[in-house]
Amino acid sequence: MKNYIKNLLKASLVLLAVVAAFAFTTPQSSIQGQLFANNGGDWVPIPDVPPGTLYECDGEEAICTAKFLDDDPSDMENIIPDSVRPGQYVDL
Repeated sequence: MKNYIKNLLKASLVLLAVVAAFAFTTPQSSIQGQLFANNGGDWVPIPDVPPGTLYECDGEEAICTAKFLDDDPSDMENIIPDSVRPGQYVDL
C-alpha cells in the first residue's frame, strides 16, 4: 500500500509539472507565413525582419509589406489585415 501511495504522489507531481509547463509557455505569434513586399505593384517574398534592417517603409500612402493567407499574394482578398505595414517599400 505504501508503494502505491508513493507512486501516486510521483505521478501527481509529474502531471503537475506537465500542466505548469503548458500554462507558463508563451504562444507563438498568431500571424505565421511568408512576408511579402509591395515592390512597385509586384509582391516579392522577403525575410521576416522589422523595417530598417533590410528595407524601409517610407510614407503612409501605400502597403509596404504584408502577409497573405496560404502565402498567396496573387489575390488581395487573401491579405492578413494585422500584418500590413503602410508605406512605400525601399530596399536597403
